[in-house]
Amino acid sequence: MAKNAARPFIVTTQEATVRAVGTVFNVRTGEAITQVAVLEGRVEVNADPKSQPAHSGSDMLLAAGQRAAVTRLGVEADVGPPIERVAAWTERRLVFRGDPLGAVVAEFNRYRTQALVVDDPALAEVRINGVFELDDPASLLTYLRNFESVQVTQGGDGREHLARTPR
Repeated sequence: MAKNAARPFIVTTQEATVRAVGTVFNVRTGEAITQVAVLEGRVEVNADPKSQPAHSGSDMLLAAGQRAAVTRLGVEADVGPPIERVAAWTERRLVFRGDPLGAVVAEFNRYRTQALVVDDPALAEVRINGVFELDDPASLLTYLRNFESVQVTQGGDGREHLARTPR
């Protein structure tokens, strides 16, 4: 989209208003949180005053390479996914650096039609490192089979279930 000062690009969520100031940025919402990461330029982040306590920080200007989150506590700097992860997402890649498998599966499930399910709580805590292509959802399963000794079974509900391979 071409930059037009007369028509700023604004993203509004329940917690925040994010206004582009000649930039490339990412906004991700979750339960009671809005995360903002700036790849180029600057972004102005304003917390919704109706959802903030009187003493909270209510706005912040972020530059390239910075990130923040807006919660009920206000705008908090350096919160949210690493910039590397945000930049990779714009190239349709997912990057994980020591993330628990449960979180990795949750992120993959955002892009899959059939959910992955981790059946073993201990397996959900296994830390994963890797870069995966969003256009190749089987890449995570291949990685898990080869490097983490994970067995993948098809459930009657159509979901794929992950468990440790029996020894």
